[in-house]
Amino acid sequence: MAYRIEDLRRDLRSRNTPLQRRIDGWLWRRRNARALARSAPDKDALRVVFAIPLISRARAENWDRVQETLRATLHCLERQSDPRWYAIICCQDRPERVSFGERVRFVPFPQVLEGWDKHAKAVHARHWIANHLRGAGYYFALDADDLMHPDLVRYILTDDNRSGYLIEKGYMLDYATLDLAVLQPADAAYPEATHFYRSCGSSSAIWFDFDCGADFLTALAARGNHRKVVRNMGYLGFDVGMIPFHAAVYVMNHGDNLRQKRGLMSGKMKHFDVNPVRDRARASDIGESFGFGELFPGRWPEAKLAPAD
Repeated sequence: MAYRIEDLRRDLRSRNTPLQRRIDGWLWRRRNARALARSAPDKDALRVVFAIPLISRARAENWDRVQETLRATLHCLERQSDPRWYAIICCQDRPERVSFGERVRFVPFPQVLEGWDKHAKAVHARHWIANHLRGAGYYFALDADDLMHPDLVRYILTDDNRSGYLIEKGYMLDYATLDLAVLQPADAAYPEATHFYRSCGSSSAIWFDFDCGADFLTALAARGNHRKVVRNMGYLGFDVGMIPFHAAVYVMNHGDNLRQKRGLMSGKMKHFDVNPVRDRARASDIGESFGFGELFPGRWPEAKLAPAD
């Protein structure tokens, strides 16, 4: 599809046209070829590092609810079948209802910016990871309200393709009603469904090795838009693979979604009408897999899933 002139001008300024991306990728591979050839980290020492930019107390509609959804996100990480992960939470305000420690770290964001600061927090978190965690593994940009399958870390670190992974199959959850919708490649049952990564930014894990000397900060920043991860990382020589199971839940409609604050919710919410999880047994299995009973006590009752009269 042809560029609109305003889109072309914007992408030229940000070096985001396909040609610019391809040239920059070739230059990155050439500059870092020797360092990348030295990269041979111990597989047992690998980690998945979840970088979580958190909305500030001042910008939040409800700070207690922000912390509640963050705690749910962290609880899903604590349920991982493979414990080799870190979570880095970047915000101006330290959440008082979160327990921090060796695995869950708080990184203060030292600025107050006009407008949305999610991107700036992600940049700050990446630099902190490069300077303080070092090592090798997979960088996962995670929103502070989305839920990960308990086998996500294990799959990534067991398969370990040294490039990256993309979530193409998952679900959407309406926080207010706990209704579920499918996000996946279209099939006979859901002919209007769309890939998870096209809707949700919490969908990619990108390889890094900060100890080999290659410029992985530039590589991680090159991920760009979550819809274009395969293309953008491919320019750098990363062969991003697809996670084969429904690996995440995109949580909507809790009042502090960025898209909701920008008045852009209607398109997303249509998924609940077009691609609902219709089968009660499947909904029950999803709830069990992601721990909904623990995440939403009193709100995920068996009565909700009982067969209709």
